[in-house]
Amino acid sequence: MQGVGAGLLRARIAEAREKEQESNTGYGVPIVKRAIDPLAQAIREFVETIGKKGRGRRAVAYPYLKQFDPEVVAFITIKSIVNGISNRRRSMLAVSRAIANQLQNELQFNAFMDQNPGLFQTIMRRLRKSSHRGYQTKVLKQAAGKHEIDFEPWSEAHAAAVGFVCVELAREVTGLIETPLRQVSRRKRSKFIQPTSTLMEWINSRVSYLELISPIYLPMLMQPKKWTDPFNGGYYTGVVRNVRFIKTTDRPYLAEVQRRWDNMPMVVDAVNTIQNTGWHIRKDVLEVAEYAWDKGIAISKLPSVDDIPLPSCPVCGRTPNGNHECFIDNAELLTKWKRDANAVYTENAKIKSRRIQARQILWIADKFQNEKAIYFPHNLDFRGRNYPLPMFLHPQGNDLAKSLLSFANGKPIEDATAAGWLAIHGAGVFGHDKVSLEDRIRWVEENETRILLTAADPWSDRWWTEADKPWQFLAFCFEWRDFQQKGYGFVSRLPVALDGSCNGLQHFSAMLRDPIGGRETNLLPADIPADIYQRIADKTTKKLSHSNDLLARQWLNFGVSRKVTKRPVMIMPYSGTLHACRRYIQDYIKEEYSKPKVIIKPWDRDEIAPAATFLASRVWDSIDETVVAARDAMKWLQKAARMVTNEGFPITWTTPIGLYVKQSYNDTSTQRITLRLGDTIRYDTVIAVPNDSLDMRRQVNGLPPNFVHSMDGAALQLSIAYAKDYGISEFAMVHDSYGAPAADADKLGMALRLAFVDLYEGRNVLADLRNHLQLRLKDELPPVPEMGDLDLNLILESDFFFA
Repeated sequence: MQGVGAGLLRARIAEAREKEQESNTGYGVPIVKRAIDPLAQAIREFVETIGKKGRGRRAVAYPYLKQFDPEVVAFITIKSIVNGISNRRRSMLAVSRAIANQLQNELQFNAFMDQNPGLFQTIMRRLRKSSHRGYQTKVLKQAAGKHEIDFEPWSEAHAAAVGFVCVELAREVTGLIETPLRQVSRRKRSKFIQPTSTLMEWINSRVSYLELISPIYLPMLMQPKKWTDPFNGGYYTGVVRNVRFIKTTDRPYLAEVQRRWDNMPMVVDAVNTIQNTGWHIRKDVLEVAEYAWDKGIAISKLPSVDDIPLPSCPVCGRTPNGNHECFIDNAELLTKWKRDANAVYTENAKIKSRRIQARQILWIADKFQNEKAIYFPHNLDFRGRNYPLPMFLHPQGNDLAKSLLSFANGKPIEDATAAGWLAIHGAGVFGHDKVSLEDRIRWVEENETRILLTAADPWSDRWWTEADKPWQFLAFCFEWRDFQQKGYGFVSRLPVALDGSCNGLQHFSAMLRDPIGGRETNLLPADIPADIYQRIADKTTKKLSHSNDLLARQWLNFGVSRKVTKRPVMIMPYSGTLHACRRYIQDYIKEEYSKPKVIIKPWDRDEIAPAATFLASRVWDSIDETVVAARDAMKWLQKAARMVTNEGFPITWTTPIGLYVKQSYNDTSTQRITLRLGDTIRYDTVIAVPNDSLDMRRQVNGLPPNFVHSMDGAALQLSIAYAKDYGISEFAMVHDSYGAPAADADKLGMALRLAFVDLYEGRNVLADLRNHLQLRLKDELPPVPEMGDLDLNLILESDFFFA
């Protein structure tokens, strides 16, 4: 793990050095931050001194530097110096010119902003979708020239002089660089910039430290070390950086957790039990995935190895590559071409990220495919949610990652009940999960011929790629084939997942005994599962049908499916906002537009945002009408958070099974150096200043999701305790999806129901939180929302609570 992490770090550093972007490395960033203040002060003193005296060899730079904030000049200077700091053959003249050019760009863009703010902001909004700084600069400079922005460029001599002064001041006050004279030809000597020996020693030391703390965490070949206190558990070796039981840097909090360690045995045992589960790489799925990767076949989370081709030039018909010289005088045609090209650039960037992730998953799977068992050490976040420490390939990974993992120790399928749960899982990962459990089993039986053909040759019929989770469905096809071949007694190792129904709303409905929310989230028995996402979609559609607005008619034509409303509903219990709802709907439209089968496209690209905004307000109103109690609970939690934060206290509570939780988002005072152009559009370097005060906005918005997450963490931990009593030992646990071998699925379902009822029965967790917080407050907290009459014991009879 240490070696792989160090190798990747060195590769990133080598790439940054080659591109002269060392200021963005793990050692470049602290150099820049530490040098800004002293250099800015030196520039300020230089301007003041020359302004009074009006003479000196550096005076030529005075009229130029006095136009800037000293921090801006310092930032540009030190960034330019650090970019390429390891290259000892950097001409001082070249670096000086680079500094002067950036300073002139800043002046020109400021002039653009002052003289034509509307156009400037329009271009900036358009450029936000591009991350290529050279392209951004070129576009702004061309626009400034075209619209005759009043700006006088510096002469070459004066520009070089300004850059020289900046470099010399940096050398004098930071001690980071030297500027020796070197012979470059028989008659010419030039100054070069090179790091001091002290700086290079520090850089080398820093890189060694970064290598030490940058391991790529991998699975283990033996059961992980049991957690015995907050600082000991997981990996055995001390070579890599130690991990903690709870992911936090708050040492007083960890000390308090250690003090309470003996009061949270079920929390600790749950984590130890999860990480003791052995796993095995599915070679059948790996073989198909590697074939798809080699052939460039894009399937779900396995993207194509090729980028999407750029749209061809409307003049010459060629796909642009590098500099493109065609002149397009049709403004509308040019705008459309650029917009389409930018959309392709953006999508290719996303594909590249997914490609890296997929490559890492396949690399790890290939590395461990011959091991009898591998293990994933786990720890918790501060809310009590469990997470695996290894990266990329793990039981909480994406569809591809999950499909590659089976339990190392399975259990035999001995009866129709266990076989039925295996079938239910298969129907679920295909997407046939909005029907009764019997109908899901029947669906597998009706499609068994196709399932078996898929297992025999996945490439003869790519039906499986149409599944909601195609890679997990493929794994099911292989498992079902093996079961059909061997019959009862077959040892099944496939994790059968039981998924919650909008789990955040389930918790709010249970804690408030809300029968309406309970019905919508399957806390109550029913013949078929309730589908709150479809319910919200239906309510929204009804609102649209009563409207004469053009956008309403367009949406009715386009269709408001449960996919439109799913993410807005899911985020609502976690301090979701109308703005986030609009963004998700906008993303949905773009995703639908990218599908080749979609014929109806009622909006042009620039009309998508207004269409999303229109629908978002209707979706949000429909959610409000459906989950009233959850809204009341969220509002109460936010009020309580505001009162506690006003008193200057962090928010703490203890979960029903003993985990001490502390929410403390500290405020940070920041010195912000903002240029007109940079990382995206603005180039911001934020220098954090220690501040013990709390961030009111984050404290208020954070409490509803964090409180609910602490409850779902407690439910999972309590479920494991019940499941172990039933003899279950293999667990695939995500936050709202619990998995076990098919033979144990029925017992796991009962265990998690008993745990959920136990969590809330005879307990008002909001009232408990209120009483705890009130102890530190002068003013009276508002009363908690009234509880309804939901009978929690009905959860024990609900087939679809988790299914």
